[in-house]
Amino acid sequence: MGWWPVNRSQRLRTVYVELKEVFGDQLSAGELLRLASAFIHAYQNADVERFGEFGYSTREPFGFYDVDRAMGDGGWRVLHYERKMGMELTDELPDNFWVIQGRVKRLVGQVQWPRIEME
Repeated sequence: MGWWPVNRSQRLRTVYVELKEVFGDQLSAGELLRLASAFIHAYQNADVERFGEFGYSTREPFGFYDVDRAMGDGGWRVLHYERKMGMELTDELPDNFWVIQGRVKRLVGQVQWPRIEME
């Protein structure tokens, strides 16, 4: 945090100047001052241990978890992750299921493993 001034008024001035550079005349001086103050407050109250110095998460992404860790709650986090990524979690068949099944069967033959009886 070498660039971060020690004095609050210096911090406010530094952030205000940066915001003024970005927004120009789009925001009034009062709005820029309130925004600078809110920025400083958010930065000072950031959870550094959880999110790192610059607000990025320091935890490992879910896709890199070990299987036993991901399935630790019975698989609910995995299901939530899959749903969030767009996977349909339903037992209902899509409207065009039989049409697609027929096309696949014509192209590649039988679509299920044959049942082998064990003796």
